Amino acid sequence: MFEVKTYTKQDQPFDEIAVANLNFCQILIPCTKTLTPKYVGSVEVVVPVRIYSPEGIVVANEEKIATLYGLKFKTFVSDESPFKIPTRLAPAIPLGFECRSESSLPEALLKHATMICKVPDTDCPYYTIFENIKPRFVRTYNAMSSLSSIEIVRKMLAEEQRFVVENHSNLCNVPFYREQFEL
Repeated sequence: MFEVKTYTKQDQPFDEIAVANLNFCQILIPCTKTLTPKYVGSVEVVVPVRIYSPEGIVVANEEKIATLYGLKFKTFVSDESPFKIPTRLAPAIPLGFECRSESSLPEALLKHATMICKVPDTDCPYYTIFENIKPRFVRTYNAMSSLSSIEIVRKMLAEEQRFVVENHSNLCNVPFYREQFEL
C-alpha cells in the first residue's frame, strides 16, 4: 500500500525542485527540507525530512504534458517501526501519482498506467494513475535557478548519462541499475 508523504508548506516557499527520470517520462516536484524530531524509544532524534509539494509537472520528449498530483511513496515498514526512515524521491523507491492533462498522454506513458479515464466537460479531462513506478535517476536543484523546467530536465538527463559512464562497472553489479540502463 502506498503511504502519502506530500505536504502543503504554508510558512515558506519550496526552495528546491526534485527531478526524477522514470525512463518513459520525467517528473518535477517543488520541495524543501526540514528537520523533524523522531522518537526511537525514549530518545529524540532529529531527522531531516524532504517535504514535497502536492503538485508537480510531467515532462516527456522535452515537453510539459501533464500536471502531477498526489505523489505517494511505497513503504515496507509500519509507522511504529524503529527502522522506518523517511521516504523520499530516490532511485528504486516505488512511487505512485496521478496525472491530469488536456489531451491523452502518449502511448509510451499509458502502457505504464494503472488506470486511465476521461472526464468530459472539464479543463483537464484526462486522468491517469501510475503506481509502483521506480525512478532510475533523481536529482534536486535550486528552485531559484533561472533555468526553465525543460532546461532542468535536460541538465538532469546529462548528469544521468555522465553518472552511468563514470560508474559503469559498479552499476553493472547492481541488478536494478543493470536493468534500468540496459548494462
